[in-house]
Amino acid sequence: MKIPRPVFITLTLLSFPFYSVFAQNPSFNYVLTTNGDTIKCDFRRPFMGMLRYKPVGSDKFIKITTNDIKEYYNTKDSATVVATFLPDQSYPEFVNLLERGKINMYEKVVITYSRYGSTTTYYWYVNKGVGVLKELKATTLFTDGSRKERKKMFSDMIADDEPLKAQFEADNDFSLKRLQYYIREYNKHTTTGDVK
Repeated sequence: MKIPRPVFITLTLLSFPFYSVFAQNPSFNYVLTTNGDTIKCDFRRPFMGMLRYKPVGSDKFIKITTNDIKEYYNTKDSATVVATFLPDQSYPEFVNLLERGKINMYEKVVITYSRYGSTTTYYWYVNKGVGVLKELKATTLFTDGSRKERKKMFSDMIADDEPLKAQFEADNDFSLKRLQYYIREYNKHTTTGDVK
C-alpha cells in the first residue's frame, strides 16, 4: 500500500518533536546552578582562562566555576560536565559525565606539557548513587590499586545484579568500552526493576 505524499510528509514532520523530546542529549546548551536553576546559554572559551556562559537574552558572559555551577552541557562537544569531588581531593573539579544512572561514570582528562611535547592521560571513575568516586581505569601506569583490586571493587558495586556480576567476572576484557557496557546494563536493569 502506497502512502499519499501529503500524509507521509505530515507523519514525518510530526515525528520530529517526539524524537527530540526522547533524545538522550539535549538540543541546547545549558548550565545547572548550585541553586538548581537550569539556564539556557551560549558558551565561549577565551584563548586564556576559564569557560564562560552567556544566558539567552543577556549580553554578558559569566565565568563557569564550581562555586556557582554544578553541571553544564555543551552541544558542540555533546558532553555533560559535572562538578564533583575526586578521590583524595577537598575541592570539586569539573569532569565529563559519561554514564548517569544508579552507577555513574566520570572521565578526567589531564594534559601535561613538556619541552618534548604533550601527554594526555585519561582517568575514569565510578560511584554508586551519591557515593564516593573510585578510580576504575586510567591510561597511566600509576593507578589507584592493581587491576585485580579495581575489578573486585567494580564487581562488588554490581553485586546486587548476580547474573551481570557473574558475566563480568568471567569476562577478561577490562576495556573502557566493555566497562561502559556493564554500567549501561546495570543501570538498565535497575531502571526496569530487574535488580532490587
